[in-house]
Amino acid sequence: MNQYVQEFLKKALEPVKYKKIHPYLARELDDHIKSLKEELMNEGLDEEKAYEKAVKEMGEPEQIGKRLHEIHKPKIEWSIILAMIVVVGIGVFLLEMLATSSTRYAEAGYIQKQGLFIGVGLVSFLIVYFIDYRKLEKLSVLFYIAAGGILMATLGIGREVNGVKRFLNVGPIMIRTVSVAIPLFTVSYVGFVRKWANRGVIGYGILGGTGLFATALCMVTMPLEGLYMGILCLGIFMGYMKSRSFKGNRKQVVRGLLSGGMVGIGFITWYVCHAPQRAERIMGWIDPSRDPLDNGYMTNIIRGILSCATLVGAGEDVKIQHMDKYLPEINTDFLFTFIIGKLGYLTAAGVLLVIGIMLIRCFKAGRKINDEYGRMMLSAIALFFAAQYMMSLLVNLSLVPVTAVSIPFMSYGGSRIVFDFALMGLFLSIYRRKDIVPSELINCKEDEQQNKKYHNIILSWALHILRTSEDVEEVNITIKGK
Repeated sequence: MNQYVQEFLKKALEPVKYKKIHPYLARELDDHIKSLKEELMNEGLDEEKAYEKAVKEMGEPEQIGKRLHEIHKPKIEWSIILAMIVVVGIGVFLLEMLATSSTRYAEAGYIQKQGLFIGVGLVSFLIVYFIDYRKLEKLSVLFYIAAGGILMATLGIGREVNGVKRFLNVGPIMIRTVSVAIPLFTVSYVGFVRKWANRGVIGYGILGGTGLFATALCMVTMPLEGLYMGILCLGIFMGYMKSRSFKGNRKQVVRGLLSGGMVGIGFITWYVCHAPQRAERIMGWIDPSRDPLDNGYMTNIIRGILSCATLVGAGEDVKIQHMDKYLPEINTDFLFTFIIGKLGYLTAAGVLLVIGIMLIRCFKAGRKINDEYGRMMLSAIALFFAAQYMMSLLVNLSLVPVTAVSIPFMSYGGSRIVFDFALMGLFLSIYRRKDIVPSELINCKEDEQQNKKYHNIILSWALHILRTSEDVEEVNITIKGK
């Protein structure tokens, strides 16, 4: 490489802190200098003089470097981070309220333990935040096997709670395995969809089978969380089906989804009827008066608290004043009910507003990602949190049968909050690279059909650079060939 070009590239790239983009930027700048050099040589200059003049016409390398850094520096979505901090703070505040009003919760030391869990969660957040998310796609099968293995181990040797094996002991640590498995299934299924969605009937069969198997395993462990595992798989596939990358027959796929839905309904029906206590629990939710001391008890308590709650402040009903004696597991599954009873409906609406803002920002952030895998992953993570918040709200408002559903970033618990932080770290890791086009795409030497996948990404990146330039008034683009 010419010495003038070398010196120019060194000075121009030095301000760009994201080192992985340097090879691509160096190639682009070098190509532009060579184009200028060819024009100058056609005007009669020798090669050395042409290089020297071409470099000068490029402008000050330091200024170019600063502008490139502004374009390619990692982006942080502060609104999501702020909303997440507020939601975590609300959860800690509610635990403090429980400890203040209940001796049992105070003696259990939930505040101290939750502080430790949040600390570990922040570590997991930072670890995932700085990894290259694109490497995860190759690990999709490994994640799926790990998630399935964890749940099957739980069903075999797990710790039984309320008649169901939901926890797995790893030394002194007790893990709520469904909180680990669902995030792993979610990440793996995004990779599966990208690999198999355009491979015809065989691909659809693999996606349907892996989705139903993941849903069934989660449902056996935690019925309602198994349901939103199915929603996640369906949402991930439907999102890809709407994209331009999907090459299949959409009508055929819809028919397949309807058939799969019938299979799912059949499995749920069998699952409920297979164990009479599940059917009794549903009937206790529909008509709690028929069994007020057993299957209808929790529904009666929740509906009693909701009916006696006030607009602002705590209600005066004895069930609200001594909620910890009537409603078990407030710190994990019934925080929304606790907020309504102790702080009023307006406070609960405020909490939901903060959560809503965080989710809306998450879904909007997903639309800004050029990389297809990153965009799908962001949509899947946003859907993961949205489904979990929705299921928790439905349970806490007694709109569905009572079951254990954690509330992201708010509920007490180790494994759940650590993986919530890790997923949000992955989300923001993808977002921070939204304006970065990896050099691997440009250097790819695959055939022309494969390279077409990257044209839109590269074109979007080029347009972004042009839009940030104050000197450009008009842009004319010519695409040669097909």
